[in-house]
Amino acid sequence: MSRPVSHWFAALGGMPEPRPPLDGPRTVDVCVVGGGYTGLWTARELLRADPALEVLVVERDVCGFGASGRNGGWVQGEIAGDPATWDARRGAGGAAAMHHAIRETVGEVERAVAEDGIDCDLHRGGTLTVAQTPVELERLLTMVDGVRAAGGWDDDADALLDADTLGERVAIRGGLGAWSSSACARIQPAKLVRGLAAAVERAGGTIVEGTAATAIEPASGGRPASGR
Repeated sequence: MSRPVSHWFAALGGMPEPRPPLDGPRTVDVCVVGGGYTGLWTARELLRADPALEVLVVERDVCGFGASGRNGGWVQGEIAGDPATWDARRGAGGAAAMHHAIRETVGEVERAVAEDGIDCDLHRGGTLTVAQTPVELERLLTMVDGVRAAGGWDDDADALLDADTLGERVAIRGGLGAWSSSACARIQPAKLVRGLAAAVERAGGTIVEGTAATAIEPASGGRPASGR
């Protein structure tokens, strides 16, 4: 297939030929709709927990066609938004729980890639959030205080750098300070999504592509999967 989708798939020679579509009614233990990271990771974990399960992944186009094959290539252990918002949603400690869960995800990706032998150019180099003006520095310190107050700061992963220490790390004009975090890795997204799909199939799962889900309904006595 020669359709342009993303830089990442272009680097692999373009989109792969789709797997065969669903060719008729089929009843399975679990039907996963969508062959992106979420769907493929779900299928992978289900099969790891119970290899006897019949797991079917239904993808309208090809695995990774959507956001999983078009993202920035970062596995970043940082929550978005104000920690107070997460506490309001999940109760006291909600922001801290989310911080720790997302940070653990970086390590989980590393473990899964190693276990399944997925070559996705993974490298854990961390991040620097840099302040170049007094206003930016004030903003940065406020953000760090918020993370600490929410219980999301990890002395083993996080550090607040002054201007001199930042200068030893990287030459940035006007750098006044930075927040350094090791909870970030980079990947080649298309390689990761294709590697996950292959891992699901090796574990006994089935992936059908070119198959659009037309309805998702509560199970009632083994309703067969259907698509077009």
